[in-house]
Amino acid sequence: VMASPTSKPRRLTHFNDSLLHARLGTMQAVAWKNDGYDQDGVLTYPPDFRPGRKYPLLVSIHGGPHTSSQLSFNEGSQFYAANGWLVFEPNYRGSSGQGEGYRTAVIDDATAGPGRDIRAGIAMVKAEGSVDAARVAVSGYSYGGVMTSWMIGRYHDWCAAIPSASVIDFADYYDQSETGIWIGSL
Repeated sequence: VMASPTSKPRRLTHFNDSLLHARLGTMQAVAWKNDGYDQDGVLTYPPDFRPGRKYPLLVSIHGGPHTSSQLSFNEGSQFYAANGWLVFEPNYRGSSGQGEGYRTAVIDDATAGPGRDIRAGIAMVKAEGSVDAARVAVSGYSYGGVMTSWMIGRYHDWCAAIPSASVIDFADYYDQSETGIWIGSL
């Protein structure tokens, strides 16, 4: 806390001191193209990453879809990276940060288009040469959970899947929410 804008900060707690000794993974912005879109995301490497070694890959799909993965601290990604995983957080069509056309591209294409974007991003990460193709997992929360559920129904090469807070009954979702326009193509 600071008594004034020009005063020296004074620490109030030591709540996060354990993070001072945490081994954090390196994060890198990544980019690829799919269906005419320039796309991006974040790839987090294990703290002991060594090129040429194969690592399991967790594809972590953000919710929204109107949010986005950023090149900033993500406790979930860092947890998995600290346990030896590469973590890929794709910004698929519908994500914010690339203009209104990209953000609204999921209207009437809520799953198939974003699914192709995510798969193209996975292919880009795999091309780097560090992914153990037999150990690719997918996870997401809310809309990311919807995409996770959709992806495991369409693609069958996952070693594990963790959909969280995903909408499974779209009739109830449509009737009980104000976001029905996003699910027109499901």
